[in-house]
Amino acid sequence: KKRGRRGGESSSSQKSVMPEFEMREGQQLMDLARKHDCRDWDQISKELGSGKRPMDCLMYYQRNRKRRNISVNWTEQEDAILEGAVTQLAGSDDWNKWVVVASMLRDKTAKQSRHRWKIILNNREKKAKAAAMAAAVAAGEIPAPSSPPKKKTMAKWTKEEDELLLKAIEEHGFKWVKVATHVPNKVDRQCRERYLNIVNPDLKKTQWTNEEVLQLYNIVVAYARNHEGRINWEYVATNMRRSSDHCRKRWSRSLLTFYKGALKD
Repeated sequence: KKRGRRGGESSSSQKSVMPEFEMREGQQLMDLARKHDCRDWDQISKELGSGKRPMDCLMYYQRNRKRRNISVNWTEQEDAILEGAVTQLAGSDDWNKWVVVASMLRDKTAKQSRHRWKIILNNREKKAKAAAMAAAVAAGEIPAPSSPPKKKTMAKWTKEEDELLLKAIEEHGFKWVKVATHVPNKVDRQCRERYLNIVNPDLKKTQWTNEEVLQLYNIVVAYARNHEGRINWEYVATNMRRSSDHCRKRWSRSLLTFYKGALKD
């Protein structure tokens, strides 16, 4: 038995190689497909008269039809047609099977058909497991499953925790892992963000002046141009002596529209 590219797969599981079609031949095929409502590929192959097999014609049509004719959503009727086609072609597991299945669905590709069938099987398996578990619970064979635990909400910072944070920073500097060991129930990321955005004594919390707004604009534009559009708000905040949240919100509120216009110019 021949082996495919992978050690455990046979050559029949590989996608079929489609022969080349000339431009006029391909256009004629698309016209014939529309004429026969994309159904009778034996007849389409005969009328094409170039020696191409029905499967070759079908594969060419599916690969070259316009994307706007391919639908993403599935209806109940299409699911029923898909199930009937898969049942009819049971036992075959190569790519040609899905090409044939897709031919029975006017606006679906072979890849979509195979993916949809996996979803249907997965949903059935989940429903079967849920029904089996419900039956076992009703029979007293297993206890009823407990409800999932509620997500823990992040506790607010207290005044005492802020004081501990500042003392820890005085002792360890900005080594946030060590700082967090001195603040109960807080991790290094929480300590870092709390200091940079809230309790840093050097932060400006007054209203923005016109000069600061202009400075913010110059820093953001210069940084964005030098870093392919990405903005490091901590870098901006350090230069503005304001929190990163404060800078980002001010930028979004009053400067984003103007900046987009400047980029177009």
